[in-house]
Amino acid sequence: MSSIEHYYVVSYVAFIFAAIILCIVIALATELLGLAAARSLYVSMLRNVISAPMRSATHRIITHTVLLT
Repeated sequence: MSSIEHYYVVSYVAFIFAAIILCIVIALATELLGLAAARSLYVSMLRNVISAPMRSATHRIITHTVLLT
């Protein structure tokens, strides 16, 4: 193998290796950022549910009955 062929093979291997590493990094970043977004949305939803006013079923029935009479 001549030196120019060796240069091209080494360059090709380096580009392929860089592409594989880049794909792994992108996949990990997507997973981690997706997990962080899901956690943030879940915490926000939980805070909204906890801070929502509590109404019982009997309160609705009494209110509905009073409004009908």
